[in-house]
Amino acid sequence: MTIAIVGLSAIHPFGVGLESLREGILGRASLAEPALLPSDQFPNARTNEVPDWDPNRYLGAKGHRHFDRLTRFLASAAQLALQSASLREDGAYSGGDPSKVALLSATAYGSLDEIAEQNRIAELEDPRYINPTRFPNTVINAAAGYVSIREGFTGPNATLVNGRTGLLSALGLARGFIESGEVHRALVGGGEVVSDALYLGLELSGAFEVEPEFRLSEGAGFFILEAASEAEARDAKILARLRGERTAFEPPEEDAQLYHPSAKAVSRALRGALADAGLESVDAVVLSGQGFDVYREAERKGAVEILGGSVPIVDPSAGFGEAFAASPIFALSSATLLFHDAEVREAVGLGGDAPPNTLAFVALGHEGHAGALILERGPHAWCG
Repeated sequence: MTIAIVGLSAIHPFGVGLESLREGILGRASLAEPALLPSDQFPNARTNEVPDWDPNRYLGAKGHRHFDRLTRFLASAAQLALQSASLREDGAYSGGDPSKVALLSATAYGSLDEIAEQNRIAELEDPRYINPTRFPNTVINAAAGYVSIREGFTGPNATLVNGRTGLLSALGLARGFIESGEVHRALVGGGEVVSDALYLGLELSGAFEVEPEFRLSEGAGFFILEAASEAEARDAKILARLRGERTAFEPPEEDAQLYHPSAKAVSRALRGALADAGLESVDAVVLSGQGFDVYREAERKGAVEILGGSVPIVDPSAGFGEAFAASPIFALSSATLLFHDAEVREAVGLGGDAPPNTLAFVALGHEGHAGALILERGPHAWCG
């Protein structure tokens, strides 16, 4: 069964939507000044934050009072993705049986900002002062659960906490759900938010010293998947087809090693995805926008090992910052533009003349896990 991507959304450091994402890739949009972290505690913070964020524009003024930043990101992204696929009318899902819709979200740190805040209240004041309407936000699957409740979906709902490869794992899970007939459609995505707890942890780990250009980023997005045959039957806009996917893991040589930029894991995942797609090569490889140079080079090395040096390798979302599980969402959204947008192809070094027919997308996690995806160009270009 061929799976089609029929809609998508992206909330990112250059704004909301693919048009602003495109402008960011082309270098025609600027990043907002950091504003989320306390300036006295984090002077000169290196963060790429979603600019002018106002969830009321997408969710209305009511119904999300107790949502945290991540939940508002995901709820807005889900709504925008459904609208892009013409599956939302009059403020409600219009794509058929809601029990046949899966929602799968990926994250690395989830609502860490909310967890840290509730912990501060409990330790510095008293547990009795914890707001019971906010405490559920500390549950890792709360954000995804709230989105399903808001949209009325009663199909499978899960949050995959697999770092940078969470999106790839979620896409594979969604593919299985659709092929088995358990669902006829899936929203697959995820998100991350900038928080003082995460920034402090990265600061103490030395990330900002090791990588002089490192910036902590945030954002969210969803891709809408369904069987290509069903999408064609309803004249849906098919942006791309999922031809193959695979994940892989290579453990570090020493158990005490926390970080493992494994090019071998990338090679294994890519080899498996190509075999799954029945292909020996692709027209280009898209990297996942790593914030750490050593991981970007590992992704590149792993791809070259399988495809050789003649296949172009591009990294369209390299300037977005490190958003962990959200970074591959930015990169995969960018990949869909490469199929039909000659200006974007030219900007990232792919050449603007002949559009690619197939793309490989690879993402490497920080502990030695990797994922790969093979995309085939769909007949429809994204349009705002």
